[in-house]
Amino acid sequence: MASWIKGKVDGAKKVVTDKVDDAKEAIAIKQAELEEKERVRKRLKWEKEREEAERIAEYEASKPRLPRDVAAAAEKGDVARVRRWFDEGATIGLRTDDVYGKSLLMLAAKRGQLEVMELAFAKGADANECDHKGSPALHYAVLYQRTAAAALLIDRGARVDQASYTLGMTATMYAAQYGDAETLRLLIDKGASWWALDDISQDAEAHAQLNAWEGNGCEACEKILAELREVRFKGQLGPPEKAV
Repeated sequence: MASWIKGKVDGAKKVVTDKVDDAKEAIAIKQAELEEKERVRKRLKWEKEREEAERIAEYEASKPRLPRDVAAAAEKGDVARVRRWFDEGATIGLRTDDVYGKSLLMLAAKRGQLEVMELAFAKGADANECDHKGSPALHYAVLYQRTAAAALLIDRGARVDQASYTLGMTATMYAAQYGDAETLRLLIDKGASWWALDDISQDAEAHAQLNAWEGNGCEACEKILAELREVRFKGQLGPPEKAV
């Protein structure tokens, strides 16, 4: 009797074991199928992304660029060469082939070449157009302390509070950071929001303080902004705001 019961139990265990083994095998097969589908999906995705990248690269390579000799002429103030380029049928929208993608106007503003800037405006240049990093021509003029170029850009419609993609910097912040008191005063006179904050909540005065050392001009900028801050604290101006 005992042996009969043991045989029944062993038989039942074998049935259960077989079912478990079958289930494990089915799960393994299903898992393998799923993994194969995932590999196929990833391969197709990679191939699609590669094709898209190749398409974009081909498109970018096919786009006309600002000729290097014309870019150099813009920086040197060679108006005759730039005008001849336009006379040959060129358009104002071309950019340099570097990571910044600078326009003719930006290059001229960077070096303070006012005649080239005027020619660019005559050909339809936009004073607020940005490079690939989000900086307009006004930022180039301020970074290189070209006050006259900055004034011309503002007169032609440049927004004094336009912020870059990088940290949300404005022309006022750059002027304070690089100790250009003359351009800082110009920007303030033209209505710049000197109290505006960048992406890490620093205003122009903070940028002047962080970069101040004897003789570099930041102390003068800091003094200008501190005087304005005192006026604001008396309630005569609005609260700080983020640059846009």
